Amino acid sequence: MELYVCRSGAIEGPHPTETVQAMLQQGLLTPADLGAPVGASDWCPLSQLVACPAARAAPAGGPPPLRAAPDTRYLDQQFRISGKVLAGTEGKSVRRIIDEVAAGGRLVVFRYVYSVVILTFRRNSPIIYIAPGCSGAGTALTWSLIPLCFGWWGFPWGIVFTIAALWRNTSGGIDVTEPILAQLTGPAQADAIIRRRPKHPTGALWGLRALMVSPLVLLALLIVLLAASDSSAEKAPSKHPAGQVRP
Repeated sequence: MELYVCRSGAIEGPHPTETVQAMLQQGLLTPADLGAPVGASDWCPLSQLVACPAARAAPAGGPPPLRAAPDTRYLDQQFRISGKVLAGTEGKSVRRIIDEVAAGGRLVVFRYVYSVVILTFRRNSPIIYIAPGCSGAGTALTWSLIPLCFGWWGFPWGIVFTIAALWRNTSGGIDVTEPILAQLTGPAQADAIIRRRPKHPTGALWGLRALMVSPLVLLALLIVLLAASDSSAEKAPSKHPAGQVRP
């Protein structure tokens, strides 16, 4: 049997199997180098081909075509989502963003709430990039000011949705890094990067939560207690018999 050999993108041969084995022993080839019998339609590692006695000579013909290398030019282009450059990623390539995500960077959205009379609406911010080592507390505060100013007073869900939005924002927002990264690197590699990614700092976010959420929780409890007190007062029976006039 004769084999074509592919080394560093160059095709050699065909060589007799004995010659290929000798080149392997001499270190001129490695088991990972590709080879193909004459007339084969694809390449495979020499370690499989030479060791497989079932590999017989195929009909005469030239070597199979080499598989085209994947196009990775997009990795050096500007990082964009839906054709738009994200704030914080100006001048950064896709490759750099991937590296920064592996170092702790995140792509997140924040919640905000606003009320109109008795209607309360919940919305998500655009996707925002948080660089490695940053908590994102400043951005969380920016988007949390909307429900603090325009969301909590809506009845009856305004204060409930506002507390939920502030809690989510002060947890670091909704992380959407993995699905976006999967489009760039593939699901398996994206999952591996996310698993190894260090956690973002949370100290400033916890302080922000204590500052914004605690007063609203106390306000909600006060409203509930006042409502319960009024209800109890209305149901309490009169202590004076009917028709008796207090002096």
